[in-house]
Amino acid sequence: MLNYPIVNNHDDLTKVVDLILSEAGLDRKDQGGTLTFAGMDPIRPTHIKVGCVSAAVTAANAIASAILWSKRTGQGQDIHVDLRKAYVTQSAWQDTLADCTLINGVPQMFGGNVGQLGTNILPTRDGRWVVLTSLYASNTERICALLDCGILPLQLERATRKWDSEDLERAAQDAGVPLAICRTRAEYHRTEQYQQNVATPLIHIEKIGDSAPEALPNGPRPLSGLRVLGMVHVVAGPATMRQLAAQGADCLNLNTLDWIEEPTIYLQCDAGLRQTYLDARIDRNKKPIYELAKEADVFVENLRPHLAGRQGFSAETLAQHRPGIIYVEMKLNSRKGPWADWAGYDFTAAGLTGMFCDIGSADQPQLPHGVNVICDFLTGYLGAIGVQAALLRRATEGGSYRVSVNLSQTVMLEQAIGLVDNATLLKLDSLGPDHKPIKPNLQTGQTSFGEFTRLGSQVEMSKTPEFWADPIISPIGSNRPVWLPR
Repeated sequence: MLNYPIVNNHDDLTKVVDLILSEAGLDRKDQGGTLTFAGMDPIRPTHIKVGCVSAAVTAANAIASAILWSKRTGQGQDIHVDLRKAYVTQSAWQDTLADCTLINGVPQMFGGNVGQLGTNILPTRDGRWVVLTSLYASNTERICALLDCGILPLQLERATRKWDSEDLERAAQDAGVPLAICRTRAEYHRTEQYQQNVATPLIHIEKIGDSAPEALPNGPRPLSGLRVLGMVHVVAGPATMRQLAAQGADCLNLNTLDWIEEPTIYLQCDAGLRQTYLDARIDRNKKPIYELAKEADVFVENLRPHLAGRQGFSAETLAQHRPGIIYVEMKLNSRKGPWADWAGYDFTAAGLTGMFCDIGSADQPQLPHGVNVICDFLTGYLGAIGVQAALLRRATEGGSYRVSVNLSQTVMLEQAIGLVDNATLLKLDSLGPDHKPIKPNLQTGQTSFGEFTRLGSQVEMSKTPEFWADPIISPIGSNRPVWLPR
């Protein structure tokens, strides 16, 4: 990772954008237009600079699209991001945004349960704290088996108090349970995994095979004609595909018959994705999946480490079936290090990197205020930037590529640009208009669910604005496992 400055103004923010682009081998001068911002953190009652980090990541993604467009057409374009709208990118789940996700006029921001426990910060026998997250019934079953307890918060707390923190963390990861110690930032910096994470580019692009150069996607939008195949769930993986779809890509996600997504997660994350049933765990489905991959440009997965590979869909295997493929993987940590195989959500990353102790203290770590997610959506955008950078490389030198991004490094980016101090948060209501939220951009369309309204793109692009083609969202399994005509 590069050294990111603390952001106090728009000049600092522009430097962050340039560094994110540099991590992917891109340069803003190839955009062919201006980059401007409005507003400044704090905007929401949270220590995270949600406006700044959202504006930086979404601007970098938009610039990547603009560079592709410029290379194809010779047309540059201007990009503008208002932080007072863009903050919603970091977390779509906020109490002030309840009227921004509607089905037939009914708010869909919160609610629904598929057996998840949510996130809990729990005490251990040795006086430490761990963060435990379950978003699926399968997570909850593994947690109950490990801790030998029920699902109520008090039952979980009684169970974790029987363990020392390091023993519990080790046992949890061995059992596939998304749990981590809430370390301080200083403790995290002393770990071997920190050294691996900080030594890895924020957007890590590796050439993993040779192939002939391929022309950039051709059509009325920057990514028209691009085919993206996915095995994604929850937030970060769908967010990468969602943002590629927002510039015209055909994105097809593979689902299993027994898969259920929490409704409010699905509605926020899976815009622009077509959804089909094709279970990669079943041997007879391998051939049709390989056939889809042969006609794809990009493959995206955010499954547990090595799971896609064990099923026959590693980056190296797919590059054999489809030379020139761009393979995107999203994990908790970078590919090397003692925690490389750990499973976890964005709250897991916030615990192990020190973010929860930054917000609270070592004695009492705290979840963020005002927002209900840490880094998931942002990591998805970083994956989309990596795809577009790899497309540019493939167009000139050919090759298959692996794009790796991870949750922990995205939290490290949020920490690097600085947090909002308590004194400033206490006077948030008295700050000027630069710090007052503005109603975000929305997009509405007809879907199988009825009239659907959701958060739209918060980035203004003068030539190729981001949007999702109708239907904005599709039910799981509602599409056939075939590509749309180019």
